[in-house]
Amino acid sequence: MLSLARKARYRAKEAARQIEFRLGWSAFQRSLRSGRTPRLSVLEQLARGWGNQAWCASAGFLEAMLEWLPKTHASILECGSGLSTLLLAAGASTGAREVHSLEHDPDWAAYTTRRLPQRLRERVSVCNAPLRSYGDFDWYSIDPGVIPQPIGYVVCDGPPSITRGGRYGLGPVLRSYFQPGCVILLDDTQRDGERAIVARWQAELGATVIQEGETFTVLRVGSPNPAI
Repeated sequence: MLSLARKARYRAKEAARQIEFRLGWSAFQRSLRSGRTPRLSVLEQLARGWGNQAWCASAGFLEAMLEWLPKTHASILECGSGLSTLLLAAGASTGAREVHSLEHDPDWAAYTTRRLPQRLRERVSVCNAPLRSYGDFDWYSIDPGVIPQPIGYVVCDGPPSITRGGRYGLGPVLRSYFQPGCVILLDDTQRDGERAIVARWQAELGATVIQEGETFTVLRVGSPNPAI
C-alpha cells in the first residue's frame, strides 16, 4: 500500500508540475508577443515546471540570456541544452535566427528535443556531441560543417564542471567561428573554475567583460560597435 501511495503522490506532483509549466509558458509567450522580457517570476515558474531544478539554469541567468538575445546578430550557439534551449528558440524565432545546441548526454538531448513545440523545431538543432580530448582539456565533439557560421551569440552552461578544463574549450575550439562582437554568456561564474575561464578568455581571445551578475558573466569578443 505504501508503494501505491508513493506512486499516487508522484503522479499528483507531476500533474502539478506540468500545470505550472503550461501556465508559465503561456505567460512567457504573452510577454514575447508584447515585446517585453518576461518577468523574473515567470522564469522562476518555468524553471520549477521544467522539472530539472538541480541542473536547470537560474531565472536570473535566463533573464540575462533573453535580454542579450535581441542585442546580438548571426547564429546562436548553446553549450548544454534544457529549458534555455526552448526559451532561446522562442525568442530567436521572431528574428528568424537559428539555435545550435551542443549536448554531451544523448538521452538528455532527446528529452530536450521532445519538449520543443513542433513550430520551433525547425529553428533548433540539438546536437549529440560527446566529450572528447583536445590535448590539455576536454570539450564537445563537433562537426565543423554543422556549426552555423558566423556565431554571434553563445549561451554557455556546459559541459559539466567536472569536465577536464570545464567550459574553457569553447574559446580555443571555436574562436575562428565568432563574429566580431560575439557575445558570450557564461553561467556559474560565482565558482573559482569559471572565474579562471573568464580570465583566460580575456587574455587569449581579447574578450571584455560587459556585464556581471550574481552567478553569470557576459563577455564580448571584439566589437564592431563599442556602444553594445
